[in-house]
Amino acid sequence: HAMQVTGQGWVAGLISVGALTGLTSVLLVMQLAATRILFSMARDNFFPSVLKKVHPVYKTPHVITWVVGIAMVIGCLFLDLNLAASLCIFSVFTSFIIVCIGVLILRKTDPDRPRPFRVPFSPLFPALGILLCGTLMIVAVISMGKTALLFPIWLCIGLAIYFSYGYKRNRRMEVIEEKKRANRAAREKSATIAKN
Repeated sequence: HAMQVTGQGWVAGLISVGALTGLTSVLLVMQLAATRILFSMARDNFFPSVLKKVHPVYKTPHVITWVVGIAMVIGCLFLDLNLAASLCIFSVFTSFIIVCIGVLILRKTDPDRPRPFRVPFSPLFPALGILLCGTLMIVAVISMGKTALLFPIWLCIGLAIYFSYGYKRNRRMEVIEEKKRANRAAREKSATIAKN
């Protein structure tokens, strides 16, 4: 608007093209990231088994890619751009905070786990990550007003789905796997006794 007021409409057009290009690249990257994250969650039995199917030729998670793509198209059609950007910002900050907390927990509970990458200066960097992302979220809440209330609602819906479906299903699958391991160990033990 400021460029058009000053009579430089071509600059406003250039800025608009840059904004559209940036938003398009963000949507593409978010779709790829969401697809991979949800595919991993489906492999860990937090989502229905159909979502973990891999394409026989291309070896990509094609079902979840379509689901995420359709959800993003619906979101782009019906959500206000500012609202979508705000929810995206909050979800990124929340995921960074969860990753930082996960790093701290795993360093304490499983320090000998083989890792291809170790966070340097732990616990300082994860603690700073939690502090900075939390501060940015608080600043965003103050500046956004009522729009910021949608994120806790969205987060609660996600947690409700996780605990009502994913957590129970994952625990049930872990019990089944544990029984299979116990049965396999018992068969191996009885086979060893039979050989002797």
